[in-house]
Amino acid sequence: MDSAEERPRIEWQPSFVAAAIAMLLWWLAQSPFEIPEEPSGGHRVAAPAFALVAPMGELSAFPREFRWLPVPGAEIYEVTVTAHGADSPLFRQRGTTTILAVDVEPGRVPPPGTYVWEVVALRDGVELARSSRTFDVAP
Repeated sequence: MDSAEERPRIEWQPSFVAAAIAMLLWWLAQSPFEIPEEPSGGHRVAAPAFALVAPMGELSAFPREFRWLPVPGAEIYEVTVTAHGADSPLFRQRGTTTILAVDVEPGRVPPPGTYVWEVVALRDGVELARSSRTFDVAP
């Protein structure tokens, strides 16, 4: 018996394919960056995440720049960098662009290790979105 004859052939029904394509198009049309509204009762809903671009992975030196994708409606971005496991941040800075340049003084460069950086997108003091990522600085 030929091995091609042993495998059953899958035949997709046109209505199934059309429904699957329609569902995919509907899902893609949904906006993942909608700004959550304040529900009644004063309880905030969780802010959606957004993409942090760099730094990430293992680096040979502490990064001089942090980059992320814009959040629609955001006026201010707050960037916090903390050594992994530390209670207080190395620095926290606010700005209006999606790039933060870090000017580290000679002799004050953070040591090798794992760091967490977080960006919070704000509008009128209200958090719209929040994302965090880790990076490692090699010894």
